[in-house]
Amino acid sequence: MDGLAVSWPRKHEVFGVDISATTYEEAKRVILDAAKAHRSATVTHISSHGLTMAARDPKFREVINRFDIAAPDGQPV
Repeated sequence: MDGLAVSWPRKHEVFGVDISATTYEEAKRVILDAAKAHRSATVTHISSHGLTMAARDPKFREVINRFDIAAPDGQPV
């Protein structure tokens, strides 16, 4: 599987922050696919507080927007 493309979850912009629309199962599958392809990945679960901070701080937002997966942490806003 080395060298194959990894199909990351689709992202949606929320307050300027790119949030991955995914499920636990899809995230797990994609992360394992990346590992099998010897690709590193940057993954986070972002809270509503983190989303708000990223929306207000351009440097923080830039970092979060470079992550391969930035999924919501599951807590309601």
